[in-house]
Amino acid sequence: MQSQLLVILYILIRHDTLLTYVIFFHIFFNARWYKDHDLASNLPPYYRDRIVELHFFVIAMYFEPKFSRARIMLTKFFKVVTILDDTCDRYASISEAESLVNSLERYNT
Repeated sequence: MQSQLLVILYILIRHDTLLTYVIFFHIFFNARWYKDHDLASNLPPYYRDRIVELHFFVIAMYFEPKFSRARIMLTKFFKVVTILDDTCDRYASISEAESLVNSLERYNT
């Protein structure tokens, strides 16, 4: 993740625009959240560590500056969904995955 942040910092230095500073701030904020919760050492090694990719995915949905907080929250949400998806892909049988889906649907209602 640090190498991804260094690449983005390099892009910021090369292209000095306000938008790139905002993007870097959001990615830095999410990376700090990720590091503060110590997700890298608390989770199994099979999950995908893709904070930057998730953030750019969210930027495609909410690109206007007024949706800054929504971008940060959705990046965190998609990170949790990615962890759940990786866990189900790796360890869950069909019946266990259906049970998880049923419990999430019950929680939603």
